[in-house]
Amino acid sequence: MSGSAARKSDKRLRRLGCRVVSTPAEFRVSGMTGPLLDGEVDRARTWATSLLAVSTHGDRS
Repeated sequence: MSGSAARKSDKRLRRLGCRVVSTPAEFRVSGMTGPLLDGEVDRARTWATSLLAVSTHGDRS
């Protein structure tokens, strides 16, 4: 089964009037609940760091 929680979350947040500051990121998991596949933790860390930079500096992606 496949699907993107990131896209669904982005759509829901926009409907609720949230200001989305970055493109949603998708991370691959093993099965339905994880764990994250090899290398995905590093990708998530990099993405989170970019979100922090946006929230600190007000830049938009």
